[in-house]
Amino acid sequence: MFKSMESKGTNPIVHSPVTRALLIYFFPIFLGSIFQQSYNVVDAIIIGRYAGTAALGAIDATGSIQRLLINFVIGLAAGGSVLVARFVGAERNVEVVQTVRAILSFSLIGSFVLILLGTSLTPFFARAMRVPQDIFDKTVLYSRILFVGSPFLVFYNTGSGIIKAMGDAQSPFYYLLVGGFTNIVLDLIFVAAMGMGVVGAGLGTVLAQALSCLLVLKKVSRYRKELEETKSKNILDTTHILEMLAIGLPIGMQSVLY
Repeated sequence: MFKSMESKGTNPIVHSPVTRALLIYFFPIFLGSIFQQSYNVVDAIIIGRYAGTAALGAIDATGSIQRLLINFVIGLAAGGSVLVARFVGAERNVEVVQTVRAILSFSLIGSFVLILLGTSLTPFFARAMRVPQDIFDKTVLYSRILFVGSPFLVFYNTGSGIIKAMGDAQSPFYYLLVGGFTNIVLDLIFVAAMGMGVVGAGLGTVLAQALSCLLVLKKVSRYRKELEETKSKNILDTTHILEMLAIGLPIGMQSVLY
C-alpha cells in the first residue's frame, strides 16, 4: 500500500478536494459513533433483562476503572497515528513503516502493563469508588476479564488509527459493525441462553473485540512487504516513539481527566 500511495490519485484523503476528502473521512466515523452508542444501549438491555440489575450495575461501575487505564494507553498510541498521517501526506514511506512499527511495539508493551496493573489494582479502584458491597465481587470479576482481554481493544484502536491515518475510514467502521453485532449475539448466547451473568458478558465483549482486532491487524499486515523491504532500517526507531509520546501524552491525559 505504501508504494501505491506514490501514484497520484490513489489516496482520496491526500489527492481529493478538501471538502470531498472531509466527507469521505467524516461519515464513517460519524456513523460509527452512532452505532457504538446504539450498541451500548442494546447490550445494556440484554444484560439488565437476563442477568439482573446487580450484573448491570457491576458492569456500569467498571466503566471508570477501564477508561482510567485503557484510554490512557490508547491515547498515548494515538500520537503515532498523527505521525503516520503526516508522513503519508508527505509520501515519506520509510517513516510511515517505522512509525507503524513504533505504534505496534508500544501497543504490545502497553497491553502487558494494562493486564498487570488492571488485574491487580481493580479492587483498589473499586473500593476508592465505593462500589456497593453487593456488586463489589462482580465488578472486580468483570473488570479483570476485560483487562485480561485489553490487548485486543488496544490493538483494535491503535490499528484503526493507523488505517484511518492511511486515508481509509471505512474499514474500521465495518470492523466496528462486525464486532458490535458479534458482541450482541454472544451476549444472547452467554447471558440470555446460558445464564453466565457478568462472566458471559465479559467473555462476549472480549471475544468480539478479539474478532475486530484480528480484522484490523489483517488489514495492517497487508503492509508486510513494505516492512520487509526496510529491514536494513532500525527495527524500532526510538525517535518516532518519543515523537509519538510527545503528541500522545496530552491525548492520554485528556482521556483520563474527562
